[in-house]
This record gives sequence, C-alpha cells and structure tokens, in this order.
Amino acid sequence: MIENLTKAKLTNKFKRPKNISFSGDLCVPANGQPDPGDYRKTPEKFEIGHMAPSDDFNNSDVNMRDTFVFSNAVPQAGDTFNAAIWRSLETEVRKAAVARKAIYVVTGPIRGDGTTRKINIAKADNACGGAIELETFPTKFVCKARNTGQTQACTGGVVVPVALYKVVYDPQAKAAYAFVMGNHNYPPKLGRTFMEQSRVNVGVIEKLTGLNRIAGRRPTAARRQVRTDSIVGGGRGGEKEADQESGQENDEEKEEAGLGAARSVRRLC
Repeated sequence: MIENLTKAKLTNKFKRPKNISFSGDLCVPANGQPDPGDYRKTPEKFEIGHMAPSDDFNNSDVNMRDTFVFSNAVPQAGDTFNAAIWRSLETEVRKAAVARKAIYVVTGPIRGDGTTRKINIAKADNACGGAIELETFPTKFVCKARNTGQTQACTGGVVVPVALYKVVYDPQAKAAYAFVMGNHNYPPKLGRTFMEQSRVNVGVIEKLTGLNRIAGRRPTAARRQVRTDSIVGGGRGGEKEADQESGQENDEEKEEAGLGAARSVRRLC
C-alpha cells in the first residue's frame, strides 16, 4: 500500500469511524476477496489490521471509511501489536509527515516462503546495524471453516504474514527509512527504542518481499548509507557511509540516468 502523506492532509478534523466493518474492494475480483468469516473469532484473536491506517486520512470522513476494505488489511496480532507498537509507529510516521511537510509511505506484509514462520535478519545484512528475528504464529492461513470448528487447519483463506514492513521516503532529503516487525504478541509499553531497533535498510525489505525499487533504486549491496537521524521523533540529520561505493554502483547510476529524482534516492536506514 502506497500513500502520499502530507501535512495539509493531516487536519485531524475527523475521528476514526465507529461501528464500521471491513468490506470487499470493488476493484478486486470476487475470487480474490476474503470471506468476512475468515477473520471472525480466530483462535489467535487476529485483528483485521490496516496497512494504510484510517487516521492517515483524517481530513475526510469518506476517506477514512474508504480504508476499511480487505485489500488494505492483513491478519495482525491484536491488542499487543496492531493496537500497540505498530499503531505507535503509525503515529510517529504522521508526526514525521507534519514535520517534513510531505512524505511517501509504503506498507505491506512479509509472507516468507509460505512454510517457515520465522525469519532471521543477520547483523551483517542490515546496514542499520542490528540482527532482527521475525516470527509469527504457527498458523499460516485464517479461514471461516477453522473459525467455526469445521476443520482443524486451513488449506486456503487469508495468509497470515510473518511480519509487516513500513518504508518512509522523504522526497526533500531524498532519503528512505525502513522498519520491520514480526507479526506476534509483544510485551506492553514498547516505544521509540524498540522502533529504532526495528530499523533496516530498504534492501533488506526488497530481499524479503521480492519487490525491487521500493525507494526508486535498483537493489545493490555495493553501497549502504546509514542515517544518523530518524523519522521517529520527526528529526532530520545526517548520514555516514557504511560501505564504499563501487564501480558497479557507478555503472548502475549511469544506466539509471534520466529517471529523474527517483534515481538519486539514498538507500538508507
């Protein structure tokens, strides 16, 4: 899910709609829509978790309501994740949008290989410096038949992601900030320190999802720049080089010449 989040749009004129249910997306074929019962009364108490949160559209009641579609949601651990640390990260992103006037936000699930329910990000693979362990429930799918006791395990339905990611791109700084968190229950009262520990460089997310050019650049391990600032708290600071730029990177930049602002995006953490 991609958002253009601006200070002008974050007016706080409207609150999250009450007594509203998720519904199908008219732009998605019927065979690609989940059944509302797929989410109802799951043993793990999954919530229908927004990717683009409704509060990002608080300048319009209609726009907020439009976020309640299944195509904008995945099964998320409830009170201790979706309604806790993940919501806190969403709040920090809105603060960053206000402080920086305009940002782009990309949010989505990390599904893994469909079998493994744990993914380890090695310290050496993360330019932000930390090893991260992503894990989720053993449950691979949620489905109505399991929730109603008709079967012990779902062979289809809605995929339960191993983790969720969020990438924030600041077009003025031409810098991207990325976060990834496992989809499971967390201890209470986690805050900014945990968010910083969840930071990765964009290349990590591209590798985990198979999506290239999330922040407008071709994936490469040749150059990894590390931000010394953060969107958490809304600040903007400097950067330092983690690896030296190689000839391969220079060739890629030459090849991408003419792509406009996107070619100069810094792949940062």
